[in-house]
Amino acid sequence: MMYLSQLLIDTGGNPDRPRPGRLWLNNIYNVHRRLSMAFPMRKRKEGDPRFLQPFDPADFEKRQFLFRVDNNTDGENQRAMVLVQSSLPPDWDWAFQNATGFLAAPPQVKEYDPQFSAGQQLRFRILVNASVKRKIDELREGPGGKEKTGRVLHKRVALTWDTNSNPKDAVAQ
Repeated sequence: MMYLSQLLIDTGGNPDRPRPGRLWLNNIYNVHRRLSMAFPMRKRKEGDPRFLQPFDPADFEKRQFLFRVDNNTDGENQRAMVLVQSSLPPDWDWAFQNATGFLAAPPQVKEYDPQFSAGQQLRFRILVNASVKRKIDELREGPGGKEKTGRVLHKRVALTWDTNSNPKDAVAQ
């Protein structure tokens, strides 16, 4: 059994009014983090019923979900829709209780139990933010320019390659 959720995001058509939904959608990492919050561990939810503590990935169930952002402009109602497919039932009320300005309507959730047959052809859309963590020497400004501090940072960087190279080479670097 899986769950499909539809979240209608208010991106605001009036530039003179606040548009928190639009700002939220501009950072896909923040979108993923907020969606992850719909799957809290019982201990976190009971210990922080008003969601006042900072986000800690350890406080949430393994977030087995996929999501897609679809833009929708309907006259003056500029909205985006976030579709979420999850293996666990989401708790959108808890996830958005401190970010109610993002939503234009209450989230819609339904159970989803797809039936597939052998040889069936299906189409899907995917947007991947391909990245990898790299070890990078920390630098600081010194009298002679930038100097290594001796600390190594782990920084997430985008995987990029051109048409004349092999994507596997970008991962191996």
